[in-house]
Amino acid sequence: MRKNQKKETENQEAAYCSSKVSWIAFAILCVMAFITLVPLLWIFISSFKVEAEVIQAGGFLYLPKTWTLDNFKSLLSFSNKQLLLLVC
Repeated sequence: MRKNQKKETENQEAAYCSSKVSWIAFAILCVMAFITLVPLLWIFISSFKVEAEVIQAGGFLYLPKTWTLDNFKSLLSFSNKQLLLLVC
C-alpha cells in the first residue's frame, strides 16, 4: 500500500515539475514572439506613413496621421535597373 502511495506522490511531483517547465518555456516563447513581431509590425505600419512621420522622433508604433500608398507606388514604379541596384 505504501509503495503505491509513494509512486503516486512521485508521479504528482513529476507532473508538477513538468507543468512548471512548460509554463516557463511558454513564457520564453511569448517573449521571443514579441521581440520578433514588434519590428515586423513597425515596418508594416511605417509603410503606410509619409516620410516625415517615419523620421519623426517618437514615431514608433503609432498609427499614421495621413495614410498613404505612395511608398508602394514608388517601389513598384522602379525600373529593373534601379531595383537591381537597390537589392545589391
